[in-house]
Amino acid sequence: MIKAAFFDVDGTLLSYKTRQVRPSAKAAIAALQAQGILCIVATGRHMIQLSKLPVTDIPFDAFLMLNGQLILDKQLNVLYDMPIQGKAKEFLIEKFSDHTYPALIIEQDDM
Repeated sequence: MIKAAFFDVDGTLLSYKTRQVRPSAKAAIAALQAQGILCIVATGRHMIQLSKLPVTDIPFDAFLMLNGQLILDKQLNVLYDMPIQGKAKEFLIEKFSDHTYPALIIEQDDM
């Protein structure tokens, strides 16, 4: 029995060509949910980015964000997070502070 279906955003739900979600994809998600199957976004994106895409009208059951580092329920409550902390965080900030390498630091509520 299928309990959950996971959906990538870029190139899967969201067309690279039209930058829209096809109506058939929205209908398929609704049909899965009608059968009691959880529909979950699985993306490398941050919620700030996702909220600017035309997927906000799809009532997902959960959000697996930042390649699994942050998992939220449908009300955006944190179910799991794995932030980089301590010496590893300090090391990365020090390494990237000289701007030799392009870097973006992503936190739960900010980028």
